[in-house]
Amino acid sequence: MTQPQHQSTSDLLKELDVLRKQVASLNQEMHFFGKYHNILSNEKIVAFEWDFNENIIDWSEGADHVFVTSGISFGKTKESLLQCIHQEDIPHFVDKLSECISAQSVNCECIFRLSEKIADEIWLKASCQIQYNNTNEPIKLIGILKDITSTKQTEEEQYLNNLRYRTLFNYSPVPLWEEEFSELYQYLNDLKSQGVSNFERYFNENPDALAICSQKVKVTDVNLATLKLHDAGSKEELLGNLDKIFTPKSYDVFKHEVIALANGRKEFETEGEIKTLNGVEKQIYLKLTVDYNSKDRAKAMLATIDITERKKAAAALAESEEKFRSSFEASDVGMAIVGVGKTFLSANKAFCKMIEYSSSELHSKSFLDITYPEDISRSKEKYTQCLQSKKAFTIEKRYLTKSGKLKWGLTSVSPIFNAKGEFINSIVHIQDITDRKQSEEELLKSNKEYEVLAEEYKSQNEELIEAIEIAERSDRLKSEFLQNLSHEIRTPMNAILGFTEFLELENITPIKRTQYINIIKNSGFQLLRIIDDILEISALETKHVQLIESNFNLNNLLTELFTIFQPQAKKQNLSLYLHKDLNDENCIIRSDETKLKKVLMNLLENSLKYTNVGSIEMGYHVKENRLELYVKDTGIGIDTARHSHIFERFSQAEGEISKKQGGLGLGLSIVKENVKLLKGEIQLISEINQGSKFIITLNNCLINNYKEQENDDNQKDCAILVAEDEEINYFYFKSLMEEIAPQCRLEHAKNGIEAVEMCKNKDFEIVFMDIKMPEMNGYEATMQIKKMKPGQNIIAQTAYSTDDDKVKARVAGCNDFLSKPISMKTVQQLLQKYLVS
Repeated sequence: MTQPQHQSTSDLLKELDVLRKQVASLNQEMHFFGKYHNILSNEKIVAFEWDFNENIIDWSEGADHVFVTSGISFGKTKESLLQCIHQEDIPHFVDKLSECISAQSVNCECIFRLSEKIADEIWLKASCQIQYNNTNEPIKLIGILKDITSTKQTEEEQYLNNLRYRTLFNYSPVPLWEEEFSELYQYLNDLKSQGVSNFERYFNENPDALAICSQKVKVTDVNLATLKLHDAGSKEELLGNLDKIFTPKSYDVFKHEVIALANGRKEFETEGEIKTLNGVEKQIYLKLTVDYNSKDRAKAMLATIDITERKKAAAALAESEEKFRSSFEASDVGMAIVGVGKTFLSANKAFCKMIEYSSSELHSKSFLDITYPEDISRSKEKYTQCLQSKKAFTIEKRYLTKSGKLKWGLTSVSPIFNAKGEFINSIVHIQDITDRKQSEEELLKSNKEYEVLAEEYKSQNEELIEAIEIAERSDRLKSEFLQNLSHEIRTPMNAILGFTEFLELENITPIKRTQYINIIKNSGFQLLRIIDDILEISALETKHVQLIESNFNLNNLLTELFTIFQPQAKKQNLSLYLHKDLNDENCIIRSDETKLKKVLMNLLENSLKYTNVGSIEMGYHVKENRLELYVKDTGIGIDTARHSHIFERFSQAEGEISKKQGGLGLGLSIVKENVKLLKGEIQLISEINQGSKFIITLNNCLINNYKEQENDDNQKDCAILVAEDEEINYFYFKSLMEEIAPQCRLEHAKNGIEAVEMCKNKDFEIVFMDIKMPEMNGYEATMQIKKMKPGQNIIAQTAYSTDDDKVKARVAGCNDFLSKPISMKTVQQLLQKYLVS
C-alpha cells in the first residue's frame, strides 16, 4: 500500500501566497465598492468591473439610471461600452488602456465624451485599477465613471478668461506693465524688521538701498502700447534697455513709489517722465496697483499714459490765459466778460473809467442796466441772432454812465462756446466814440449844405481824375523806360569800351585777350537784343509786321525750346518740364512758327528771370479744335491788381525786383502783340508767391484730326506710371517706350507725392519709381502705394546701384531694380516679366 505523498514547504508557501493575493483582491473589490456605495446614489458616478478573460462588464446597481438625462443603457460587453464613447475619443480610450497595460501600471485614468448620438457634450472621467495574474497578464479592470462636464466647462471658462485678459492686456491702448514685487516686499519687510520706519529719510541717507529696490522689481510682461510709447521694436529690446528709459526725475518718482508701498499703500499714482529708446523725453501719468496677498506673492500692474501733448497744451493754455489777462487789463479799449444772464463777470480799467463804475459795482449789474433804453430792443435782437448763428457782431449803441451821462460806444460782441456747443460767455469790446459821433452830427449838418454843389462837380472831377491818372501813368512809364533804356545801353557799352581799351595794351596775355573779346561779343549781343526789342515793338505798333503761316511740327518746336533752355534751368537749380498732348504724328499745326517760337522764348525767359526755386513747365493741351499752349512757373508771382497792366509797354515788376532783374519792360508787351498777330488770346493766372501761368489760345490751327489719336489712346490698355523729377530722363524713357512698347500709355509723376496720388485714383500695370525725388522720395512713395495696393508692380530706377540700395528698395516694397543709365534690353526684359499678356 502506497503512502500518500506530502507537499513540500515551498509548494505550500506558493499556494498560501496565491490565496493571500486572491483574498487581497477580494478585499480590494469589496473596499472599492464599499467606498463609493454611499456617493453613487448622490452623484453621477457608476462603478464597473471588467473581466478580461470572459470579456464581461458588471455595473454597479442602478447604473442605467445614473445618467438618465443622456439615455445611456449600459451593456455587459466591451462593444456596448465603446458605443457609449464619442467616436473621436475611442482611439484615445483604447490607447490609454493599452499604454497602462504595457507599462504594467495598476492605476489608469482616462477622460472622454459620451457618444454624440446620446448627448450634445457630456464629459466622463474613468478612474480604474488593473489586476494582473502571476504571469503579469491583465485579468480584471475595476473602475468608476464620473460626470465631469461642469469641471470641463469651468476649465474652459478659465481658459477663455485668461485669453480675454491677455487680449485686453496686449491690445489695450493704455501702456501696461506686469511686474512682480515679491522680492521688493521681502526686502522692505527686512528693513522694517531692522527698525526702519521713516523710509523717505532712509532712502535719502542710503541711495544704494533704492538701487537695490529697483533690482528687486521684476518686469514679467509689457503690452504693445508700451512698446510704441518707448519706440521699442520688441519686448526683448525694451526689457534689455530699461536703463535707457529712465531720467533723474524717474528715479525720484520710483523712490516715492517704494515709500508708498513700504507704508502699506497698494495703489500709487503720480506724474513723471521717461525717455524713449531714441532719447525723446516724454511726460507720463503713471498708476500702480499691487495685489499683495502674502510675502510670497505680490503682483503689480503699472499703467503709464503719455501726457506730453496734454502738458504742452496745458502750458500753452496757461501762457495764453496770462497773455489774455495782461492784454485785457492793459488795453486802452474797454473790455468786459459777460456771462449767460448778461451779467458782468469781469471788466478792465478802460471800461470802468468809461462807464464810471468800479469792477465790483459792475458784478451786481447786467449789461442792459447800463444800455440806453431806446437801444435795448435793437441790442437784444442782435444778441439773440449772435447766439443762434454763433458769430460775432458789431453795433454802435448808447450807454448811461453812473453819473447819468450819455456815451456812444462801438461795441463788438464775440460769443464763446465750449466743445459741446454750449454757450459759456461773451467777450465785449467797447470803444468810446462819443466825440466822433458828435463830430459826425456837426459834419452831417455841414455836408447837407454842400451836397447839391458836390453832385454838380462829381462827374467832372471823376473824368478829370481819370485823365490825370492816365497822363501821369503814361509819363511815369515813359520816364522809367528812358531811364531803363539808358541803363540797359550803358551797361554793355561800358563793357565794350572798357575791354576794348584793355586790348590795346601790349603786355596782355593771349588768354586774357580771348576772355576780353568774348566779353565784348556778349555785350554786343546784349546791345543788339535791346535794339531788336525796340525795333520789334515799333514795327508791331505801326502794323508793319506780316504773318507768315506754314505747317510745322509743334512737338519738334517745343523739344527744341526745351533743349535750349534746359541747361539754363539746370544752372539755376530749377526743374524744366515739357508736356505734350499729341504724339509726333498728330501734332502738325498751321501758324507762324517764328513768331510762336518768339512768344514762347519770351515767356520762358520771363519765368527764368523771376523764378528762384521750384520748377518751370511748358506744354499744350488740345480742347476740341482749340490749342492751348502754356508756360507756368513757381516764381514770385504777380499781384492780381497788376494783371491788367503787365502786358503794357514799359511795364515791369515793382520796386527792388525791377532793379534787381533789369530789362526794358517790353518782353510781355511783345508777347501780347505777337499773340494778337497770330489771331490768338493770352491769359495770365498768378498770385503773389504762388507762381504764374501764361496761357496762349489758338483756334483752328490743327491740321491732323486729334480725335483719331484719342481713339488710339483708348486702345492702349497698358498703363504705365513713370515717377521722375528730371524731364530729360522722362523724355528719354518715353522715347524708349515708343520704340519697344508703343501699345503702352505713359503718365508722368514729377515727385513722390504725385505718384502716390495718381496710384490712388488710377490703376497701372507697372510703376517705374525714381528714388531721389523732391518732396517725397521713392522709398516713402513705394511704401504708401503698397499699403493701398499690395499687388502693384513697382520697379525702382536710380543712379544708385549698390547692394545696400537694392536692399532698401526691396524693403520698401519694390519688385525689381533698374539702374541708370537705362538700357533698352533691360526694359524689354522687365516688360516681358511684369506685363500681363
